[in-house]
Amino acid sequence: MDDNYCLLPERISEQFSEIDSDIVMDLSDANPEYAALKRQMKELLH
Repeated sequence: MDDNYCLLPERISEQFSEIDSDIVMDLSDANPEYAALKRQMKELLH
């Protein structure tokens, strides 16, 4: 096995925050209701 080989769970774990961020951005772009809820949550936090 190649020394550079990395198991899928390890790769996902290392890149989780980037994957999560991409999903949230895609949801915001594709779903206006989700985008509105996200804006409301941001306003409540401020």
